[in-house]
Amino acid sequence: MEKIIINSINKKAKMMKIPATVIWYNPDNENINNIKTYINYVEKIYIIDNSMKNNTKLSSSLNNDKIEYVYNNKNLGIAKALNLACEKAINDGFEWILTMDQDSSFDSDGIKKYFETFDNMEKENIGIFSPRHILKNDIDKFSDDKESIEINHVMTSGNLLNLKIWEEIGKFDENLFIDEVDSEICFRIIENGYKVIQLNKIRMFHELGNLEKKNFFTRKISVLNHNHIRKYYIMRNKFYMLKKYKKYRSRYIYYILNDFFKVIFYEKDKLRKLKYMFKGIADFMKSKMGELDDGK
Repeated sequence: MEKIIINSINKKAKMMKIPATVIWYNPDNENINNIKTYINYVEKIYIIDNSMKNNTKLSSSLNNDKIEYVYNNKNLGIAKALNLACEKAINDGFEWILTMDQDSSFDSDGIKKYFETFDNMEKENIGIFSPRHILKNDIDKFSDDKESIEINHVMTSGNLLNLKIWEEIGKFDENLFIDEVDSEICFRIIENGYKVIQLNKIRMFHELGNLEKKNFFTRKISVLNHNHIRKYYIMRNKFYMLKKYKKYRSRYIYYILNDFFKVIFYEKDKLRKLKYMFKGIADFMKSKMGELDDGK
């Protein structure tokens, strides 16, 4: 699992009337603590729970009337859960929403700085504002020469999403279930003439739980060691993206070849992972999207 912390140095910030959503899957008390780092700065939090068991009791431990807990009775996938939260936010009269992973949190000043920066930004034609997503050991490599830059994709957690644009372009793609959900909506935002803006002064730091550094001749490469089920979605959805977005075809060909290379040469459980990766390709060819129909 990822542990994510947004860091900043702001002293004072203007409160924003923005809701947040967090998607749960088998949460624990640490996920409650993560919510506590931003609950005082948002108007409402939509907890969309994709777990196999009801976590009403856990959500109630927050003891805050800002919480709206929705239990789905099954794992509906990240895309559908995000869409449910966005629909609720629109019905409640909000124009933007903060999207958070359950393993995401802010330091004491981070969210104040984020909202203050957002409050002062020109928002016309902006689909997403994002913090800068970086690995902890890469902190010193980055320069903050520019306050913000236009980029073509970001991960979902920590983003401020424009709900009017989300509604206009067609919501998160539920065909994907998980993996590539974030890139897909960014590409679609851009294709429709809008922008994705990264705020360089707002940093989101990641600790990747399964990340390992491996030797490749004279340099190190990162191996994420996802399990076989995740490999299925990664491979199937990369083929889906390769077909849907021809502009990024060379990028996805590289991703696909790179995934196979790392599994074959560096990862454990190779045979099962390769089996599910090929199953992902086969299901894509059969137009079998959404949730994995395992063993059938």
